[in-house]
This record gives sequence, C-alpha cells and structure tokens, in this order.
Amino acid sequence: MTTGRGAVFGLALALAGCPRPTTTVDPPSTTTAAGEDDDDGRVEDDGVTSDGGDVGDTATEPSACGPVDGRWADTKFLPPTIRVAILLDVTDADADVARDHFATHARADGHGLPIDLAFAVGQWSWQVPALRAALRSVGLSPAHLLYVRTATEPSGAWLLPHACDLDTLRARTSEAWGLQWRTRVEGAVGTAPSGFPWDVLALPGDRLALVPAGDAGSWIEALQSDAAKPSPGKELDRLPAAPIRGFVTGQAFVDPQATTIPSDQVIVVSATKVYVGDRLPDDP
Repeated sequence: MTTGRGAVFGLALALAGCPRPTTTVDPPSTTTAAGEDDDDGRVEDDGVTSDGGDVGDTATEPSACGPVDGRWADTKFLPPTIRVAILLDVTDADADVARDHFATHARADGHGLPIDLAFAVGQWSWQVPALRAALRSVGLSPAHLLYVRTATEPSGAWLLPHACDLDTLRARTSEAWGLQWRTRVEGAVGTAPSGFPWDVLALPGDRLALVPAGDAGSWIEALQSDAAKPSPGKELDRLPAAPIRGFVTGQAFVDPQATTIPSDQVIVVSATKVYVGDRLPDDP
C-alpha cells in the first residue's frame, strides 16, 4: 500500500471496492433479497463503491502503531443508541470463510435479517478486506472489528480498538488518507477529503470509529455513552465465541420470506453455519 499524500486517491479506490471474490463461496441461484450490486462505481452502502480497485500488492506497509491484534475484553462501552452490533474476530482461523458465508446468506432469500443490514453484510466479502488493507496502510491491525448501526443513521460504522499515539495517528492518517483533524470535547475528528469514504473519530477508551464521510458530527453524538441507561453491549458479550457474533434490537423491515420476524435477534456465524434467531443457539 502506498503512503503519502498521493495515496489518498489510490487508497480510496482500494476502499471503494476490492475485486469481488470469484472462488470462495458460490452465490445463491435465487434472486437476492438485498438486491444486485451495481457496476457503475456509485456508492452502494457505508461509503463503498463496487467498481473494483487494486489494493496494491508491492507497496510497503508502515510499522505497527500500537499493539497488533488489539481486542476488547467486553463491549459495555456501546451506548443505548446502538440497534445493531456485529463483532468480527479477524484472527479466528475461520474468519474469512465465515465472513463470506455470512455475506452469501445475507444475499439469499429468507435470510431473516433487517433489509438494511442484509444489504450491508452482503458486501462484506470485498468490503472487509478493503477495510483491513486501509487500516494496515497506517499501521493498524486490530483483531476485533465491530460493525454498528443506530436507529437514526442511514448507514453503519466500524469501531476498532487501538493504542496508537494520537499524534502519530493524526500524522499517518493525514499523510495517507488526507484527513484534516480537529479536537472536540467528545474526541478528535478526522474529516475526509472529497472521494474518501470515511471520517475518523478518535474516541475516549482507545476506540477508533470509521463513519461515513460527512457524518462525523452525528456519529460522535450517537456514540456517546449514557451511564444512566444499560449498554446493549451486554447482549453481545453473552454470545458464544465465534468468528462473527452480534445482535439486532428494535423493530425493522425484515426479509418478507423469513420464517420468523422477532423484534430482537442474535447472530452467530461459523465457517459452516449462520444462526439468526431470537434466543441463544443450542449448537453454535
């Protein structure tokens, strides 16, 4: 991955859409519930386009900024505004297979997920590798990636643990991604240049958030904890260990071909099974 100011456009292309996988998981033969992806390069969901792109195989990545494979002991920091939280452990031996399995499930009829979530998850086969490549370009290699949605924001955001010195983080992301940083009471905000898919929030508790470009203000408010209300993170923390696990809470438009439509769901994904239900799975 190239670094420096000139990398903004190359990195944006990489983030905008890795080459779609052609050999990992066969797509379902039925018409997908989440819809077909477009090939004209327009933004589809969460600031990512679908016109391909070259991550850059020969460029040198910078040294690690903070510990490698950072992970959270728990997710009690999640505020009550969160209605979807899905935790990916990218260091799990089955992480890539489980991710592609989940994406294929989300594109199939009867997936049982909220429609907006299914549309996002259906693109993870190429979005998540692009996200991880972007993070590596500034020296970040977390084990945990946490995808969240609120009831008010139209697109989701990614949260990750980091222990990178803030000045170093600012310098690296300004050079590689073209971010312009400013400080707020709630945390530091890196605003994306035109064409870059994310704004970046450096939040208390060594949390980094990548939110859709232009939405930093609303997301920094949405991610503020409220000690007076219970954190939905407890729902995530009680799920069994798996490459992917998560929860959905509240009412949403759900795939009409789903066999059940609970208001609250848990999600547990392994290399061979996708579980979506209203209680903990008996056999994760």
